[in-house]
Amino acid sequence: QIVVAVDAEGLADHAIVAGLELAQRFGARLELLHAVGSPALDWEIVEDARAAAANAGILTTAWRAMSTHVGSLLAGRKDHAQQRAEDLIRILPGRPSKVILERASEIDADLIVLGTHKRRGLADFGSTVRAVLAHAPKGVWIQPNSWQPIRKILVPVDLSPDSRRALSTA
Repeated sequence: QIVVAVDAEGLADHAIVAGLELAQRFGARLELLHAVGSPALDWEIVEDARAAAANAGILTTAWRAMSTHVGSLLAGRKDHAQQRAEDLIRILPGRPSKVILERASEIDADLIVLGTHKRRGLADFGSTVRAVLAHAPKGVWIQPNSWQPIRKILVPVDLSPDSRRALSTA
């Protein structure tokens, strides 16, 4: 199971491509997850039913926009053209880091794939990446720029069971 966190601005496009490639290579199930943050969606009790209905519209609008965007990415890739964007995308309300971590735990994801915020330097991870790295239940892959085939892998080994598993995977 691979979860790729996506955004509405296209800043995670490199992460989407990396997720598609990793899922294909490992025969993994892929989910593209978009968190929609809205103060009203974070409320535990909503007293105004009209406000709740309006927020439900936000989720539908986000799903349509992401489906169109991801569909255009898939259409440009002959190896993934048969996949339907609508089958890969999941839209959930809430703060992105919280939504990503909860969903990864819920489906027991083996890997979370993230892009980086292009307006910041490579070492300055945004709050979402920082929170996911700090609390991820399993591996996190950060794809800051375009996907390149992996040619060399450095595997630090201390002979622990985890490092032997990492060596075997590498």
